[in-house]
Amino acid sequence: MIVSQLDADGYFLGPTEADQSPLEPGVYLLPAGAVEASPPTIPHGFLAKWIGGDWTFEAPEPVVLPAAPPQLTEQELRQQFVNKAQTLLDLVARLWGYDNIFTACTYADEPAIAHFQAEGQALRRYRSEFWAAAYALVPGPGDTIDALLAQLPAPPERPVTP
Repeated sequence: MIVSQLDADGYFLGPTEADQSPLEPGVYLLPAGAVEASPPTIPHGFLAKWIGGDWTFEAPEPVVLPAAPPQLTEQELRQQFVNKAQTLLDLVARLWGYDNIFTACTYADEPAIAHFQAEGQALRRYRSEFWAAAYALVPGPGDTIDALLAQLPAPPERPVTP
């Protein structure tokens, strides 16, 4: 038997089939969310909804597309780029076990522990090369921050010290 499948709000999704009960001949088992009603003939541009045992027809709400985001000024774009670049530098330092890139760089001049000094020097050199490349970039039309960041130097290999 063909019945009507509804969504959680009672709107018609399409026809579906109810199977006859294997235990009770003549009794049909409705799928979850279905009603024992023939599929409606829906006027063009409307939605069918099952209310109180009958079909009603509604015009759908118009779809309102969100407004395009405002264009960023060159200064705002540059600031977002700088913020994201700094976040990347800090992430590299955190992956090496430091709080941030600044903290890691403070170890560059500390000779007490050679391992920390080598990492500090590597990250300080990376930070300098990274920012030199970042400030040399000239964004073109349509460039995204992620595309610009992809042009920056990759993190160095972590130094191995005895």
